Amino acid sequence: MKKKHEREPEQIQYHFEYAIGEDLPVEIYLTATVQEEAIRSFARHCIRFLDAKNLSDEQQEAFLNAVLQTEDSSKHLPGILPVPERLPDLELPQDSPKPSSQEIQETPVSEPKDPLSEDNAEAGGFGSGPSEEQDATELFAPQPSKPDPHEEHKRKQIERESEIERINQHNAAIIDKHQRLTGEALSQAQWLKGQLRVLTFEEHNRWSDKWTALPHPFSDGQDTPLVG
Repeated sequence: MKKKHEREPEQIQYHFEYAIGEDLPVEIYLTATVQEEAIRSFARHCIRFLDAKNLSDEQQEAFLNAVLQTEDSSKHLPGILPVPERLPDLELPQDSPKPSSQEIQETPVSEPKDPLSEDNAEAGGFGSGPSEEQDATELFAPQPSKPDPHEEHKRKQIERESEIERINQHNAAIIDKHQRLTGEALSQAQWLKGQLRVLTFEEHNRWSDKWTALPHPFSDGQDTPLVG
């Protein structure tokens, strides 16, 4: 079976007639698949009229969003990192109950052997002394101390707070840059709308071979965004 080829979107012709300031009107023809794409292409064409030159991609995107009144995407800025939650204080389970005095009394306690007794003499007399001394040494040897869970948790809390502060500073720098670019773009968009006069914006229907006038967002009186 032959694979069905997806039909490419139809390219539609759009016509703009505009003037900047007191200059004579100029015509420009653009092709796009939808009206919104044509408006955005025309807005990008108007960047050449700004006083600022060699705008970066970020500056151009901010200008287009300002002119076309698209939604602010500050909540979805590239580079924004998720902020982890703070660690709560540690809550340890209660200690197991201590044995009662009666239980302690019932525990048999072996009496220390007299090194001069007969039983000890039969077992080797004073020869068993080093073994007992070794047992006593092991008994009273310092045991490795276990880490305090509260101190360990406190250390993790401090590390988490440092991580949160670092991420907040990182995100704040990105948001500050975005707000600065947005402020500059709004000023540029206001200047352009004050200078730009769009006399004609129309779409060509190739089936009827007619031009249809369309609304546009390039005037100060246009408050409704036309481009999403």
